[in-house]
Amino acid sequence: LCNDGGEAWATAPLGSAPAVDQTQWTPTPTVPVYGANGIVPGETYTCSCLKNCACKSLTSCFCVDGAETPVWGDPAAFAQAQKSPNSGKKGKCACSCGGKI
Repeated sequence: LCNDGGEAWATAPLGSAPAVDQTQWTPTPTVPVYGANGIVPGETYTCSCLKNCACKSLTSCFCVDGAETPVWGDPAAFAQAQKSPNSGKKGKCACSCGGKI
């Protein structure tokens, strides 16, 4: 489900990104939907992520400054989220794929 961004996908010791805010990991924008007989033609879903956040649901998140917006994917994915400030979430990433956390 993700494009790992090559060597810069994470900070050391796993990768070479200079800082958490500069990682190059991105979710796949269109993921095929699978049914009982394999891929369902023409049906896909997307993923969206918030950096520096952790979410319990699409409506309840804790983020470093409470004003984060999705850095990838559908900007509306976390539109209903109440983002409570929490400095302990620096470096965390909350993702939703197909409407699920």
